[in-house]
Amino acid sequence: MRKLKLLHTYVAFFAIDDSAQSPRPLASHSSAWLGRHAPRLTLLLLLLSLLCYFSAAQLYPGGRPFDQGFPTYSHLSNYLCDLFAQYPYGRKKNPARLFGIMALMTLSLSLLPIYFALPYLTRSSTTRLIPTLGSTGGLSACFIFTPLHDEAIVLAFGASVVAFLLSLIALFQAGFVWLAVLGLWPLFMGTLNFSLWKFRLLVPEIPWIQKVAIVGLMLWILSLALVIQFIFRRDLALSKQLFVSKP
Repeated sequence: MRKLKLLHTYVAFFAIDDSAQSPRPLASHSSAWLGRHAPRLTLLLLLLSLLCYFSAAQLYPGGRPFDQGFPTYSHLSNYLCDLFAQYPYGRKKNPARLFGIMALMTLSLSLLPIYFALPYLTRSSTTRLIPTLGSTGGLSACFIFTPLHDEAIVLAFGASVVAFLLSLIALFQAGFVWLAVLGLWPLFMGTLNFSLWKFRLLVPEIPWIQKVAIVGLMLWILSLALVIQFIFRRDLALSKQLFVSKP
């Protein structure tokens, strides 16, 4: 019960907006569907991504940058890409590959339902491009495990960073300031990670920077999904109240 109370306090903190927005009844079946199902789908994909990631880490045959004889997967010194490499650091096979690919794909796709539900939360027409850009980024990231690795990263980063930045602006304008502030963590660390990889700078430091960015992204996605669910339930309660009060 204590944990549930703490979770409710956490969600309520991020759900507080500083604008003049007030609860409003659900306007359409589409908004009701997004409010109900988008957070659930996102949370399911996040959970699957975590399960696949830790399963892949357990199955990883060993090896890391600058230390090919390292016996296990290091969360701070191995790249995420190492989990789905066919022959990591000279190994003849990689039993972690399937779970690594699934971890990548579920994480990449977990943002898509949220991007489509974002207009419901912010009530802003400026979010029209976010689902398209977010989908482009998420689907492109699903090809990182292929021979198009570098091209997929560049395309996924370009589309995703624009969608992410537009999302933070929309959240800030809608009054969800703390959600926007929380999103600066993965935005900054993800941009730093991409820049270091692109220009081959501080290469030994890239793996832990990558993990810090991913943790921040997952925390932001989780927070946003829970807030959308919180707002949906509030609006649903208002809709039922108005329906009951009709003569």
